[in-house]
Amino acid sequence: MFDDVFGMTPSRYLRLRRLHQLRTALLMADPLLRTVGEICCTLRLSDAGRVAHEYHALFGEFPSCTLARRVVDCTNQGWT
Repeated sequence: MFDDVFGMTPSRYLRLRRLHQLRTALLMADPLLRTVGEICCTLRLSDAGRVAHEYHALFGEFPSCTLARRVVDCTNQGWT
């Protein structure tokens, strides 16, 4: 029934929701005070490699680039 309404499994929905929460947290964080790892731990995202891969597939950049956005323009660094 969930798949019929949302077009995805409940686990996929929750994973996407957590990736969006991560993006919001990264955009709000001060990159000089917080790390991607700390933010992932806060959100209970434990597999950093998988998180980075899924985050990049969804948003087109890596979590570290999102966090560093205020300090460095990642598009000019080849980090896209």
